Amino acid sequence: MNVQALRSEVQRPSAARTWAIIFLIAGLLVILAYFTIGLFRASTAGAYWAQPKAVRDAAQPGSALLGSLRFLQSTNAWLEPFKFTGLALIISGIAISFGVAILGALRQRLRITGEALQEFMGKGGT
Repeated sequence: MNVQALRSEVQRPSAARTWAIIFLIAGLLVILAYFTIGLFRASTAGAYWAQPKAVRDAAQPGSALLGSLRFLQSTNAWLEPFKFTGLALIISGIAISFGVAILGALRQRLRITGEALQEFMGKGGT
C-alpha cells in the first residue's frame, strides 16, 4: 500500500464520525436550551420570592403569583431530565469519537503490519 492510498483512507470521513458530530451538536443545543429556560426560570423565581410571605400566602386562585409558582414547580419536573439528556448526548458523541479514532487506528496498523509481513515473507525473509 502506498503513501497516497493511506492518506486518502485516513482523510475519508466515516459515518460514525458524522454521527459523533451530530450527537455533540444535539447535546450542546439541548444544554443551551436548558440554560435559556433556566435564565427565564430564575427571573420568574426572583419575582415570586421577592413578594412578602403574607402576599404569597394570600394569593387568590388564578392570580399571576400562583401562575408563577405553578410554572416554577412544573418546569422542575422535566428540566432536570432534559439537562441529563443533553449531557448523555455529549458523552455519547465523545465516546463515538474515541471509538472511531481508536478502532480506525488499530485497523490501519493491522493492515500495514499485514502488508509489511507479506512483503517480508514474499522476499524470502529469513
